[in-house]
Amino acid sequence: MKRFADALDDFFARQGGADSLAAKARRAAQVRDRWAAAVRAVYVSSETVDFILSHVNAVYIMDDELIVYADDSLVRSDLDARQEFLKMALNSQGENVFARFKILPSKFGMKQRHPFGAPSCLDPGDSALEHDVRGAAEMPRFTEEQVDHLVSPVSDSTLREALKRAVMADLNK
Repeated sequence: MKRFADALDDFFARQGGADSLAAKARRAAQVRDRWAAAVRAVYVSSETVDFILSHVNAVYIMDDELIVYADDSLVRSDLDARQEFLKMALNSQGENVFARFKILPSKFGMKQRHPFGAPSCLDPGDSALEHDVRGAAEMPRFTEEQVDHLVSPVSDSTLREALKRAVMADLNK
């Protein structure tokens, strides 16, 4: 018995060949759907799944190679750590991703692509991430005297002044 997805692939191949725009669009949608399902299988928590998917800007499977573009370095790092689990989840869906798994930073216009939804920190709502971002924006400014007190334990005066400048720059962005 033939799977429905295989029958659809055959149908699109007969309509315009494997190089037709319809076949390419269907394959791109299939890869996106399978990637989202693999992320759901690996990351369990719906908040984590939404966060990971919102920072993935593109997913491609070419010649048994999985290429993922993400705009957040923490997401890229975590995907890298879980890449074998993600490959197993994709393989269970019929995607043979054995050779390589590339996780690349999104650049330029690619950062504007959000095939799985916009980043949760930009969406309205009361998510924990948004609360953290809002809380960071409401931090009070520090005075020079407060920073002096903070760096006073450093005995070397040159190092203390450099640390003071760095702390002032960081805290009062």
